[in-house]
Amino acid sequence: MSPKALTCPSPFSQVGIVREVFMPEKKDAYSTPAMKVLRLYILLLFSGQKYSLAELARKFECSKQTILRMLEQINLSKFEQVNSWEEEGRRYFRAKTPPQRPNPTLNVEAIQHLLLCRDIVWHILPPALRQEIDQTIARTTVLLTDFNQRSEALTSFAHNHAKGSIDYSHHQEILKSLLNAIQKRRICQVVYRSSSASKIQEMRIAPLRLVAYHDGLFIRARLEEPLANSDDNVDRMLAVHRIVSLQKTDKTFQVPVNQKKQSGLTFGLMEGKPFRVKVAFQAGAAAYVSERIWSDDQKLKSLPDGGLVLEFTATSRPEVLSWILSFRTEAELLEPADLKVEMTSIVEKLVEVYGSGGPEVSTALERPGTWMIS
Repeated sequence: MSPKALTCPSPFSQVGIVREVFMPEKKDAYSTPAMKVLRLYILLLFSGQKYSLAELARKFECSKQTILRMLEQINLSKFEQVNSWEEEGRRYFRAKTPPQRPNPTLNVEAIQHLLLCRDIVWHILPPALRQEIDQTIARTTVLLTDFNQRSEALTSFAHNHAKGSIDYSHHQEILKSLLNAIQKRRICQVVYRSSSASKIQEMRIAPLRLVAYHDGLFIRARLEEPLANSDDNVDRMLAVHRIVSLQKTDKTFQVPVNQKKQSGLTFGLMEGKPFRVKVAFQAGAAAYVSERIWSDDQKLKSLPDGGLVLEFTATSRPEVLSWILSFRTEAELLEPADLKVEMTSIVEKLVEVYGSGGPEVSTALERPGTWMIS
């Protein structure tokens, strides 16, 4: 929700907002100290959820000390607005329910932002869920200050183009059950078909989070048995469309402590021991690579010929190999050495498969990849 669209009683009667008028205009109007305090209060008030100090610091990209100062400013208003308590060695915060319900409003831009989020994931949602989302967004138009703008607010400007999308229409009930199990923290009995169609597994899992990746939906989960000992347990990623059946049980689970800690961005959906990767890219792929973040600690080095060398942290060897192969001759894996050996083996097998294709195949393999967009 855009802070500009909120019209509810301000909790900041003692916060010095006036001085911002005399400050030079910033590129981000919502990055001022006063607006950050407002955004923090809006998050706590309208979500009704508890947040740890560390979670709030990550969300607002600032230190814990800054969050504490912002919370202090909120509580300097007419009456205390935020509850605070200790739980499992962590400090948590939640907004008190105000005696009078806030009366928020939305503008056209805010609703169009909701449409943008909808359109980005539209192709991976089952039809019934699409209809429910459409109806929910349509109902938000009653919050417009000018109800005559509802047609403009519901105008879509985005479309997601997917290659090889998955039909989730037959997984509507499974998806709903998973979302409910995540919310209620319920252990689930699952029958799962792995990528090898002949292999069927039965397992009891604790579903932690729904993940959208490469035009597919996955569940990050942990097996029930080693759940208590989270130090040596790695989350599993289960493809929703490969779940044959799912039954929620009456048994609940606690979110593992290390699940609450959000690690930095690394390359790869699958979890594993982090490792460093170094790849050299030719000029044709340099712009594409340099425009994206592959890991939080990545390093880019420009080369005289227009190419570049990228260093980043990854957690999945197969995904690194597949990604580099997608660049064809535009990328060369430099490190780690053992992964380079594995890449060499893959290339040799490709030569065996395509080696008898003649000059036409060789020419095609040397052409720039179709992944590039000018």
